[in-house]
Amino acid sequence: MLTWMAVTKFLKKVWVWLRHNWYAPFLVMYTIALWIFFRRKDAAYKVLETRNQSYKEQSLYADNLPESVRMVFFHGNPMPHKVSHNWLQQHWTK
Repeated sequence: MLTWMAVTKFLKKVWVWLRHNWYAPFLVMYTIALWIFFRRKDAAYKVLETRNQSYKEQSLYADNLPESVRMVFFHGNPMPHKVSHNWLQQHWTK
């Protein structure tokens, strides 16, 4: 019986501490979740690299973009509003 009372008293103290300091265990759980999610960052970078395409490197002279492209980056010149490709004119907003 004495151990049960000790356990309940301990649990009450833990509950009071958690009510006042809820952010500490939350941050620990958040950090663990981020570590699990991003522990294979090489795979995430490969996905991003295949989804993004540099305009100068691959599509400066292309009239159509591959279906897998999600973003096109313009690095300096030519500026996006100065390019006359159909796909760019369709999607570019000033």
